[in-house]
Amino acid sequence: MACILDAGVDAQCDDSLGGIEQGSILIAQWDTIETDWVATAGEITSLNQVAATYFYRYHVNNDGADFLATETHTPETGNYFETGVLNFTLGKMSKEKNVLWKTLASKSCVIIFKDNNGVFHIIGLERGADKIGTNTRGTGRVAGDLNGYLASFTDISKNAYTVSSSVMASIAIDGEST
Repeated sequence: MACILDAGVDAQCDDSLGGIEQGSILIAQWDTIETDWVATAGEITSLNQVAATYFYRYHVNNDGADFLATETHTPETGNYFETGVLNFTLGKMSKEKNVLWKTLASKSCVIIFKDNNGVFHIIGLERGADKIGTNTRGTGRVAGDLNGYLASFTDISKNAYTVSSSVMASIAIDGEST
């Protein structure tokens, strides 16, 4: 495949907002997403789920989540990949969340989230995103501290993708009709 630089980036207005939109994190098990997904110009335009499976919504508060992707390029070997990390907090520890916490660590996931500029992003589609490294839960020390969970999901993939509005309208989300 020929790699040809054929575009630039124009100056843009300073109207961008950092962060991830409150309540916009959707998580599904990686093995419930069919492999026939389609990407067009960096955007997922077709995505099929295994019948009777769902994405599950994770409500995080404003300023409770962030995403950072780091590019790795090794010209000597011709390798290129991105390591994306999604971090978020879930408040209030509970027995149900403790069980979920362990389940999330044992399954690779596909995660969709919406940034504060209205763009949907997806990670884990190529190889699965995993809850690895140090993930914590705790009570905090004083009244204003977090009583809850801090999670990090890592995705290593060849490509970065956004998600089309038509795909967002078609996916099955638990408890929500499409």
